[in-house]
Amino acid sequence: MVLLLTGSIEGTKQQVNAYLDTFMRYESLWKGNKQNDYAAFMRGNPSLEAFENELRKYMDIEEEIMQTPNKHQIGCICLESGPVKDSLRAEAVAWRSQFAANLHDQAKEDMEQFREDMKASCKRLERPINDLDDVRDMMGVLKGIREREAEIDFIICPIEDKYALLQRFDITVEKNELDMFSELRDQWKKVRMAGMASSENLSQVQGGFKKGLMDSVKGFVADSKDFRKDFVTHGPMVAGL
Repeated sequence: MVLLLTGSIEGTKQQVNAYLDTFMRYESLWKGNKQNDYAAFMRGNPSLEAFENELRKYMDIEEEIMQTPNKHQIGCICLESGPVKDSLRAEAVAWRSQFAANLHDQAKEDMEQFREDMKASCKRLERPINDLDDVRDMMGVLKGIREREAEIDFIICPIEDKYALLQRFDITVEKNELDMFSELRDQWKKVRMAGMASSENLSQVQGGFKKGLMDSVKGFVADSKDFRKDFVTHGPMVAGL
């Protein structure tokens, strides 16, 4: 009788251990070092696709964990797996959040830099044109806008792709940040319109500056001739001085 009972207990123990071993495929979640693994990932200068692969990996793990039954019957024993599932899912979420947080920081930094560049361009376009230095500065701003026109999609699209990825993986982004993000292309249009208006204004005023410059050059030439004539007539080379 004792042998039968011992054999039954041992058999049940093996089944329990076998069931517990099914969770070992997730051991990297609790054995891995989030900070070290993440630092190694970032040293590889990861692409947006690499971020997506990592986010997808941990989201798939979350879904797989949640599909595990909450109870597992072994003979007369009912194993409650709910607490284990909750702990494993929390670890998977923590790993996913680690990668999502940096991607979010990159997206926000790129967006804010673009907004600041647009604000700076608008501010320079609004400056009055009072002299030739202002004309040169304005021409430089307009040249920069023309050059950016050809590459604007290469600037905005990566930002849009980052935010699209964050939304696809249910990463929380504040509403005011999303509102600023949605205005990026409108800001660029505003800069383009301001550039066109400034270009027209520059065309109207630069003629006057050109005439003033030509008059100044003519005056300088005349003054130089008078100076040389006076130098020859009364300068130190005149005999008898």
